[in-house]
Amino acid sequence: MIACLTGKLLFSDPLAMTCVIDCAGVGYSLSVTSSTIGALPPADENGGTQVRLYTHLQVREDGVELFGCLSRDELRCFKLLITVSGVGPKAAMAILSLYSPDALAALIAEEDVKSISKAQGVGSKTAGRIVLELGDKMAKFFPTAASFSAEAKRTPTRGGGKALPRSSAVS
Repeated sequence: MIACLTGKLLFSDPLAMTCVIDCAGVGYSLSVTSSTIGALPPADENGGTQVRLYTHLQVREDGVELFGCLSRDELRCFKLLITVSGVGPKAAMAILSLYSPDALAALIAEEDVKSISKAQGVGSKTAGRIVLELGDKMAKFFPTAASFSAEAKRTPTRGGGKALPRSSAVS
């Protein structure tokens, strides 16, 4: 498996969400998230700018595709997402294009199905499965985001010390 690619960025296409990295004379085309595309340096076909992307190789009977992530956390999140039934690599990339791994961990901890379903190709049922299947796993890998989210869920208390429902909190 190809764990990462380090080479010169030849070009990137923000519309197709792809980039090409030249590694020792071989150009590898990768599908990437919008956050990765935005963080890449300007491409230069003459010399290229040195970059490193962490990758996931998807092999199916109809083709082989390489997915790239700027950080190991983003790749870990991508790999967790594709373990969920109904979430393929394209949907995982769409989710990670909207949310950083920490932000997604917080949404999952908050069980915010509506926000997760905003990603292209992700409906409310799939978002619900993501919340259900990844709740504990995301909290394990991204504990800061999950604990911050749990702290944010706490609401003011009245009298007997029982927490008020979120809907009754006054702003």
